[in-house]
Amino acid sequence: MTMTNLDDHTLIIDFKNSGRAECFARLFVRYGRRIFALAYAFHRERGQAEDCVQETFLRALVEIDRYDETVPTSNFWAWLQTIARNVCIDEVRRSQRRNAFAEELNFRAASMTQDKAVMLVELRRQLRLLSPECRRSYLMSADGYSYKGIMNATGLTTGQVKTSI
Repeated sequence: MTMTNLDDHTLIIDFKNSGRAECFARLFVRYGRRIFALAYAFHRERGQAEDCVQETFLRALVEIDRYDETVPTSNFWAWLQTIARNVCIDEVRRSQRRNAFAEELNFRAASMTQDKAVMLVELRRQLRLLSPECRRSYLMSADGYSYKGIMNATGLTTGQVKTSI
């Protein structure tokens, strides 16, 4: 039996037992377009939909142990859809925060003194001097990510994330 003929249940068990990437890749091939359609219907923007597909499968990969394939009624597609929906909602919230922040910056920039402008340039310069992990943690925190979200994205521990921020 070829891998294309295997059902979700078998692919997941094989992936959990062996860690073979082709098992998870098969699930991506099987459901990637459907997740894209869901994300595109949500955002109506191709780039954002593609980002959501990538984030959905990344979260599914990281959290695959939370999926219980031993329950006869378990449904991988439904589980994946739930992750995708949450990713799309998270992205909308992040976009709203970014837009509000950008509007606030534009408002402040219009009334910004020379001293404040110099301080902002210095802050940006100092951010570039941070280690990539610290900078990424700090910027993700400013973008609204939780500690857990930052931990999942960076692989750092809770303590390391808190220290970085």
